[in-house]
Amino acid sequence: MRHLLLSVLLLPLLFCVSCSQSPDVQGLWKNPNGETLTFKADSTVMMGMEGVEGGLPGRFSVDRDTVRITTLPAVDELGEYTNEYMLAMRDEHLQLVSFSLVRGSDYHMTFVADLAKRLRKAESDYAFSRVEEK
Repeated sequence: MRHLLLSVLLLPLLFCVSCSQSPDVQGLWKNPNGETLTFKADSTVMMGMEGVEGGLPGRFSVDRDTVRITTLPAVDELGEYTNEYMLAMRDEHLQLVSFSLVRGSDYHMTFVADLAKRLRKAESDYAFSRVEEK
């Protein structure tokens, strides 16, 4: 009886945990502009351009339907900085929502909706589709 009661109490908890799991984004993703994202199991990502060797390395995290990418620190004439990218899982696509330049305490964010409007492009031009699994 005690085991049955425990099972009844734990079942909803297990169901809730399985419902809130983050999607698996591992693999190669590409958008219509030829930009690529390669997500690896060790939480690293390589951002690149189709047909161009090399890329920009970074780390990523997934929280429910949001993917956050942070580039490795780089240095230019103004000092050290990183870039942050926020993407949202929508259907089977990763939609770029915003990107930011982080330099010390300075934080400059651009929303893709605003950028697309200024460039007279569709927001879907910044949506990545999976090309290859893991």
